[in-house]
Amino acid sequence: MYDTRIKLIRRTESGRDKYGNIIHTEEEKERWAEVKSVSRAEHYQAATTGMQPTMVIVLSDRRDYEGQSHVVINGVEYVVVRTYVKGETIEITLTEREKNE
Repeated sequence: MYDTRIKLIRRTESGRDKYGNIIHTEEEKERWAEVKSVSRAEHYQAATTGMQPTMVIVLSDRRDYEGQSHVVINGVEYVVVRTYVKGETIEITLTEREKNE
């Protein structure tokens, strides 16, 4: 059931300030998604590579995902770990964003 409102976020480097710091711009796209738990197999497989997947979201139309690197759900920001296209849908595996990112 696609009952959770999410924000897909694309961050791009748009230049540098006078101190040489990178300036990012963000493009947000809101969509409805289904939130699922990470499977046990996926959790253990990711652990071997040092990742901690938090959840999986499913979008009903795979064309809604355009390579965005971050997702906000209920005010919490996540980083995209991987994607998997299943027919017309797409599963996006997420991990919680580190505080210093």
